[in-house]
Amino acid sequence: MSSQKDENSISNYPRQHHYIPKFYLEGFTISGSQDNYLWVLDIQSGKQWKARPGNVAHQRDFYRVELPGVKPDVFENALSKIESQASVIIKNIVNSKALPDKENEDFISLINLVALMTARVPRIRSVFSGFVEDINKFMLKMTLATPEHWESTKESMKKSGYELGEKISYEQMKRFIESDKYQIEVNKLWHLKNIVDIMDILIPLLMARNWSLLIAEPEDKFFICSDSPVSLMWTKPPPPFWGPGFGMPDTELLMPLNKKQALVARFEVKPKTYLSPLEVIAKANNITRIFTQRFIYSPEEDFVWLKKDGKIGSKRDLIQEISTKESIKKTE
Repeated sequence: MSSQKDENSISNYPRQHHYIPKFYLEGFTISGSQDNYLWVLDIQSGKQWKARPGNVAHQRDFYRVELPGVKPDVFENALSKIESQASVIIKNIVNSKALPDKENEDFISLINLVALMTARVPRIRSVFSGFVEDINKFMLKMTLATPEHWESTKESMKKSGYELGEKISYEQMKRFIESDKYQIEVNKLWHLKNIVDIMDILIPLLMARNWSLLIAEPEDKFFICSDSPVSLMWTKPPPPFWGPGFGMPDTELLMPLNKKQALVARFEVKPKTYLSPLEVIAKANNITRIFTQRFIYSPEEDFVWLKKDGKIGSKRDLIQEISTKESIKKTE
């Protein structure tokens, strides 16, 4: 017997959802093919290994929709349409070594991809989850500030159809909340809506920027990418307590496009195509490294990045820095 429930069963749909598209990761393999390998560096452990693009940058059920009568992969399919358009445009950029004109629909599709790559990654999800968790934990502590406040809250919950067992006392609940040994899970649909909301805000701000293309000049040097490929940095000393915003002047957005090309966007600089020497590649890779949540993806085992002392570092230098930080943590 067939039913709507059977048709929409989660077991009938792919469970591993890529938060970095496979087609994008293919651009960071040596051959540019899904059958080729890229190198993955875990900046938490310092471990590195080879993997195919399809086997990295995914999480189980990351975009799954759980609504009656709705296919679980509806959101994943919507993202794939943006990715399909962008994959063709990126191939054109690779071949022409130039960005599409701002008036061109291809440019809009490219901006949609940048907005999506900003909003969809686990780092952004964890930032919002942390914010929601902090707010809710604060509210719970306020709810348990006094026994009277707690009784009033229980009464309001009861009127709304939610009841707590009578065996749970005020003292028990207060000890539990103050122990902080619990987590607050944010509804996945809220996260999916958040992706759409962030994109709606970002797209006009990104369209207003002037976009340039960096092309890695040394044949044997490459741009790297990460699990959080869109970076935003100040170009001048920042004002106190202010982080850079996508609509703020004196900020620069960077997104590696493939192993040999990267996007750069500012308000104050006119669009241009730049041949990037070793120092520029190293600086761009360092910015990508700073914004990495956990994984760096590179076409070769080694790559260049700019160290704090202004010297060009290697992967070995980065792993040494990771090991040093871990050692310091263990002694604290």
